[in-house]
Amino acid sequence: MPQPTPGPRTAARLRGARRSLTATFAALLGIVLLMLALGIGVSRAINDSATEAYAEDAIPLKAAVQDLVLQMVNQQTGVRGFLLSGEEATLDAYEEGRRGVRADLAYIRAHLDGHPVLERLLGDAEPQIARLERYFARQVALGRGTPEQVALARGAVPQGAREFSAFRATAARMVADTDAFVEDARDRQQRLTDILTVSLLVLGALVALVAVRLSMVVRRRVSGLLGDLEAERAVSAGAAVRAEALQRVTAALAPALDEESVLEALVGEASRAAGIDEVVLARRDAGGGHLERRSVGGQSAGLDRRIAIDDDVPLAAVARSGEAAFLSGAGPLGPDAGPGSWAVLPVRGDPAGTGALALRFDEGRAFGPTERTFLRTLADQTAQALERVRLHQEQQEIAHVLQQSLLPRDLPEVADLGMAARYVTALSGQEVGGDLYDVFEVADGRLVVMVGDACGKGPEAVALTALARYTVRAVAEADPSPADALGRLNAAIRRHGFGTLYITAALLVLSRQGGGMRLTASRAGHPHPLVVRSSGEVEEVGGPGTVLGVFDDPPLVDAGTELGPGDTVVVFTDGLTEARQGTAVLGDERLRDAASACAGMDVEACADHLLGTASAFAGGDLRDDVAVVVVRYQPDGWPVPGGGGSA
Repeated sequence: MPQPTPGPRTAARLRGARRSLTATFAALLGIVLLMLALGIGVSRAINDSATEAYAEDAIPLKAAVQDLVLQMVNQQTGVRGFLLSGEEATLDAYEEGRRGVRADLAYIRAHLDGHPVLERLLGDAEPQIARLERYFARQVALGRGTPEQVALARGAVPQGAREFSAFRATAARMVADTDAFVEDARDRQQRLTDILTVSLLVLGALVALVAVRLSMVVRRRVSGLLGDLEAERAVSAGAAVRAEALQRVTAALAPALDEESVLEALVGEASRAAGIDEVVLARRDAGGGHLERRSVGGQSAGLDRRIAIDDDVPLAAVARSGEAAFLSGAGPLGPDAGPGSWAVLPVRGDPAGTGALALRFDEGRAFGPTERTFLRTLADQTAQALERVRLHQEQQEIAHVLQQSLLPRDLPEVADLGMAARYVTALSGQEVGGDLYDVFEVADGRLVVMVGDACGKGPEAVALTALARYTVRAVAEADPSPADALGRLNAAIRRHGFGTLYITAALLVLSRQGGGMRLTASRAGHPHPLVVRSSGEVEEVGGPGTVLGVFDDPPLVDAGTELGPGDTVVVFTDGLTEARQGTAVLGDERLRDAASACAGMDVEACADHLLGTASAFAGGDLRDDVAVVVVRYQPDGWPVPGGGGSA
């Protein structure tokens, strides 16, 4: 970024000052004004310098406290994910959090000098951290134990949440103390500045007594002072421009959720703000021995995209050493990387190792100290954005693993019944949702189909859907009534105390009667399941019912119907009917029309057809998770649509 320099206005002001001092007998007034300007300038410089020193001391402390909270959150997330999924891989975040906590505590302890309140708060926080880490370790140990121990660990989650809330409150006070420290420092420096300004003004008044005799000397000094003030004003203006540019770049990087978005933000906003003409990002591969390079906006896009970390090129050298390089006439990949000036900056924080960010400027650059600081800060902001991308991708993976663990791996094979199921997560979803389905056969030959939708997302919704799935499986063996089974699920939810969370559900039982098949269904605030007759006629099944988890004894009823050969049962969550096109939703009527067409399809094609109808209506952007289960009664000898034979 070019440095602002004094222009023609500065020279005109200097000539005007000389003429005024020569032509008038105003030396005394000039000296007084000079001393006033000197007092203001010096006091401001002292104030700015001291305040910056205090801020440089307090801001890293604040960042360390905030990172301490993040590392504790990583531990909590890893432990909860392990308790819910049982997957040892989910404990990676827990172990990383433990190491991060130790590093942050060591840094904070080493920088407590001059922070008595923060030292006291750290004394409060350390026992809380110790208790939480003992709690996390105990939860992990129980999670590796018997089902009873796992249940005991899950029951202890609310206690851990309370402990964690207490720790976060202490951490918030620690952050507030660092902010207050800087503000107090500013106030003290301002008072000292005022005293210094007054002292200088008094001194100026005394100097004014001898100003006439020193007019020629003062004339030269005034000229020099005005030049210094203009230069300082130009530097301040440049700092303001850089700060605004950094703000814009940071704002553009904040919503980026993938590496492509980070590069687009750098090429777009950074180019406009700082005159950058090309961006080259090099990150280490999983083994750490090579840099994977991406280039946007310049001439090096056609060069090697994979660089050995020990190559003799500036890009690899910066990644190895962690020290920035500022080049003129030679690019970060050698002489073929394009003309201009280059800033090659380390990008830290990637678990695979330090990478590099190379920025090219078509115009020549001297890269003064101020601009180098700006570019290093830009690289740090890029590293933070890439770390957010990594964490986002890890969270998506955890959400996927948790969700899949709550769905049946395979549908049962039952004579005379064809089955298909689909589960689709919303395109914008990051947290695991509350939709679920389950299909299983009990010992007496009944087929049980459950579809539910827990309100909300995240670990609480996962816990509720898990409770729903396993409770229904446990009670369905002995209780043939869907309404009774849902009532017992409601009681289990009320016992476990999920607060304001609730779940809607549809529970269906298919049982053989004589030579046919009977369907019995019960609804708890859930969309009506549909029966598509072999003729294409569509009927709703299931009586009225209230959501589960809100009332102690919700009204639930069973409703039944006979299934004829070729009849199809469709059960789904409201993500299907609530697919949106602007302000319009797919709705029940459009879904019934789509379901009617299933009479001529096999069950797999029917499930795909229903999902395709909703996706097409929403323009490919389903905003909610969708679960669909399709069951068809196709007794022996009945032709299977699309299958070319019998069931």
